[in-house]
Amino acid sequence: MNTMKPVLSEFDYQVLSLIPRGERRIVSREIQSILHASERLVRDSIERLRKNGVPIVADRVTKNKGMYIATTPEEKNVGLVSLQNQVKTTQKTIADVRQSKLNTWDYDLQDPEWREKATGEQVVEIDGKEFSFHAELAGGDTRKGYVTIPEETMNAIKNTLAQKHQGNKSNGN
Repeated sequence: MNTMKPVLSEFDYQVLSLIPRGERRIVSREIQSILHASERLVRDSIERLRKNGVPIVADRVTKNKGMYIATTPEEKNVGLVSLQNQVKTTQKTIADVRQSKLNTWDYDLQDPEWREKATGEQVVEIDGKEFSFHAELAGGDTRKGYVTIPEETMNAIKNTLAQKHQGNKSNGN
């Protein structure tokens, strides 16, 4: 078997020296503070250590939260459950973002039922007369759409508007 020597930096070994084994825990912010390092630098170092076989896990489930080096199968399993839960949460976030609307999310926040209100049979009132038509959105992420106005409704609207216009002319308007 061809084993390669781990490629770890002095910083990686400093991070490793701060991660407790077994029952004790440390959070990433403590490591950052002690080493005066960024979150990204510490996270990358922990990933390199894991890739080189160090069983660093984190407990995000129990009251004793934080990272540690697993020394028993039970400790390893607690850390694995936390990682699996993190994967599930990340997958849910991916699904949420995938389903989000680029053009209409702000409408959805203001009124989650606006799509239902804007589609289907609609009724408008012109000069006390009600007219109905069918409205439909052009897609799931648009405010644009189509209106189907039955011919008899369109004629009635035209007649109502013409009568209103004639009434305005005879009143001198």
